[in-house]
Amino acid sequence: MKNLLILLALFSGAELLAQDAILSGRVTDDSTKEGLIGVNVVFAPGKGVVTDQAGHYSLALQPGDHTITFSYIGYATVKASMALGAGEQKVFDMALAFAAAQLDMVVISAGKFEQRVGEVTQSLTVLRPDLVRNKNITSLSDALDQVPGVAIVDEEPQIRAGSGFSYGAGSRVQVLVDDIPILSGDIGRPNWTFLPLENLEQVEVIKGASSVLYGSSALSGVINVRTAYPRAEPSTRATLFAGTYDAPRVPSQRWWGDNSPNFGGFNFSHSRQIGKFDW
Repeated sequence: MKNLLILLALFSGAELLAQDAILSGRVTDDSTKEGLIGVNVVFAPGKGVVTDQAGHYSLALQPGDHTITFSYIGYATVKASMALGAGEQKVFDMALAFAAAQLDMVVISAGKFEQRVGEVTQSLTVLRPDLVRNKNITSLSDALDQVPGVAIVDEEPQIRAGSGFSYGAGSRVQVLVDDIPILSGDIGRPNWTFLPLENLEQVEVIKGASSVLYGSSALSGVINVRTAYPRAEPSTRATLFAGTYDAPRVPSQRWWGDNSPNFGGFNFSHSRQIGKFDW
């Protein structure tokens, strides 16, 4: 009798499993038609799957009406309603489109993790790349002159004059690129020409001691240069600039001598995502 009950329970479970509907498909980018990895495919709160490396998914659902939600960071969330019968195997593909949203500005320098600017308790200034491009600035040292309380003295950064004149004795302002220190070991100041301006996301300037997080070089503050990551949409930017120095009234002040007082330059930047790689 006991064995008979076990067999009946197994057959009943197999029959119920066979009656489940199977929903499968592929989630792609609406423009490139490439499969999206890690898309959330949810049919109930806390219940669902994520797409694999090719964008495929598969769900086992009970017969009836269901609302399937497709969500992915940077893309518009899509909900699809459908009715599934017992044992039905349905293929449902979905193409997601980019969605633009206004997000709060975040910084990472103040606590080494992303925070909203309004949540930071320290004195912090964020320099946006638009200001750098609109003023045709070619060196980050010139861009930092736009930040109140920051000055560059003999190529050394000063925040609220906290360093004094310490040329060659090491900096008291830590300079980072994507959280990596770039102060030179011999003279303790950055090489401003190495800092990228054509691929700038933002510059975060902390005014005040941050040595607990960044060491003794941050006694006066921190300057963190954040570079931009490539997006799925290719981006190309070219900048051409030129100018000339005006001749001073006193001939001895014409420092260029017999050379041309003209100057110019050219910047070019191209970024895009190619499959799983950023270029």
